Amino acid sequence: MSVNDLIKEGVSLFKSNNFDQAIAKFNQALDEIEDKNSQLEEQNSIQFWLGRCYLEQALKVRDITEAKGLFAQAIEHHQEQLKLAKQLTDEQTGIQKQINAQSWLGHCYVELAMKVKDIREAKDLFAQAVKRYQEELKLAEQLTDEQTRIQQQIYAQHWLGRCYFEQAMKAKDIAKAKDLFAKAVKYHQEELNLTEQLTDEQTRTQEQVNAQFWLGRCYLEQ
Repeated sequence: MSVNDLIKEGVSLFKSNNFDQAIAKFNQALDEIEDKNSQLEEQNSIQFWLGRCYLEQALKVRDITEAKGLFAQAIEHHQEQLKLAKQLTDEQTGIQKQINAQSWLGHCYVELAMKVKDIREAKDLFAQAVKRYQEELKLAEQLTDEQTRIQQQIYAQHWLGRCYFEQAMKAKDIAKAKDLFAKAVKYHQEELNLTEQLTDEQTRTQEQVNAQFWLGRCYLEQ
């Protein structure tokens, strides 16, 4: 069975929530690639899906120690995905793949930050997430296709806003929470501003609704 066929089987298992079997299939696909300097896009895809598998497992478990272990594995695979993306020869494809990796690394840190109870630990994790989304934003600005560039910037601004929103929701100090909500508003407002540049009417409307919703949440929760 070819590497791509194994990846397809793994994706099918992932979509059926058979994460352990999917992990085994993706690892099998990775083992089929003897020369790790070849088939970089396939390796990138495998690392992406392995990261997704561990993230989904981490989200489902209640035990925080077990969850942390799964998040760590997810992060490890998405970091490997990022390394591989930087090696791709086509510049724009490489940027897109790096954006994807940074985005999922950000998601890992956000989700873990929301799970942990310790405020200081959560703060550090949110900071890691912000770092990833800021990198995603920088990468998005390098995309040559205008609409794709705007869409990716919208996603990055959205998640930067979410980082500060979720952190504000955890904050016990009112003054600190207000400061965090203000930062969240800033990013969601920028998200909203960017939607004006989308040419597809339906996409623009959907993104505007989403941005307005989160702006509303920010003001409501303060």
